[in-house]
Amino acid sequence: MIPNEFTLKYRVKQCIASNEWESSTASAEVSLVWDGPHFTHTFPPLEPLSPGQSLSLKCSATGLPLPQIVWTVDGQPVSDNWRLRIGDYVSSDGVVNSYVNISNVRVEDGGLYKCLALNGMNTAVHHNRVVVLGPVFVRPFAHNITAVAGHAVRVDCPANGHPIQSIQWFIGSGSNQWTKLPQNHRQRTLTNGTLIIESIESRTDERWYRCVVNGSSGSSGGVGSTAHGNVYIEVLVAPVINPFHASPNLREGMRQMLTCAVVDGDAPLSIQFLKDDVPVRPTPPGAGHNADGRHEVKVTANDVFSKSLFISNVTADDSGNYTCVASNRVANTSYSTDKRIMVANVLLVFNNYKYIIYKYKDSLLGSLRNTHNNKILIFDRQPL
Repeated sequence: MIPNEFTLKYRVKQCIASNEWESSTASAEVSLVWDGPHFTHTFPPLEPLSPGQSLSLKCSATGLPLPQIVWTVDGQPVSDNWRLRIGDYVSSDGVVNSYVNISNVRVEDGGLYKCLALNGMNTAVHHNRVVVLGPVFVRPFAHNITAVAGHAVRVDCPANGHPIQSIQWFIGSGSNQWTKLPQNHRQRTLTNGTLIIESIESRTDERWYRCVVNGSSGSSGGVGSTAHGNVYIEVLVAPVINPFHASPNLREGMRQMLTCAVVDGDAPLSIQFLKDDVPVRPTPPGAGHNADGRHEVKVTANDVFSKSLFISNVTADDSGNYTCVASNRVANTSYSTDKRIMVANVLLVFNNYKYIIYKYKDSLLGSLRNTHNNKILIFDRQPL
């Protein structure tokens, strides 16, 4: 998580004077506080507007660096037109002021308005609903929804107009056949027009959905008015990685292979190996190969669902934390394992036995090797 504020410190050195015997320098430490955006002014809740009135919304924010303020309505960007103007300016005290002005408002200008202040450090969000009297309508959904199987999904019906008598949700169940929700304990419909599906499933929940808005009888211009909007929910399975582990008691000169297999998850998939959070860089072709015992790193795609990392003639520098990251359109999944390489430190020969002391980068390990049967016994292990 990015902190909302942090202090950057750096030291500046400057030579003041020097001669053939001595020189003098002065140094100073400068602190620069980077600050996430904060609103200094936001637009309040409004009473319902009548068509033809004017509307002005304003948000002001500060931060370091200075934030940018963007506007959305029902989750879609607010766009300029001949009745709507968006503008901003920075005041002398370092405050960014942004506004939306609408003249001759119409029913379709209603909706949930948000101002978002962003500056790379963080994001501040403020929202309120604008209601315009008139027949009900549903703003077209900006796009269909992609959900992660097993997670909860929340869909808000972009209903507008006033007054609204009811908002209902339906699920497509055939050729232009719609069934009212909820149908089971995982589905909930709220009076404000929100649909919630818990633990969404691909087999049963990947469908077309429709929200239907009914205007109140006797409403101004909206007697018996009805409107609806459709949205498709696609359900994808997040990648699932089969656990893998580095070989125990791995010594310099040995070989190591890690295989990352994605046992579940929708394609297309991207699979990548990291070492200590940095992408693994394979050895360039011809720079090393097993025949002459040189160190070599290979990353091989076995198929579209798995990759293998192979290291020949491992060294102490290959010790570290190895992570496989599998990604698809809806999620990133990772699995990590620690690999430590033992390095020969002391060799003693006594009574036909070889006593070899190995050390890790971060610990000391003693191993007893019987030269007749290669049996390894660990007899000591201490941190450095």
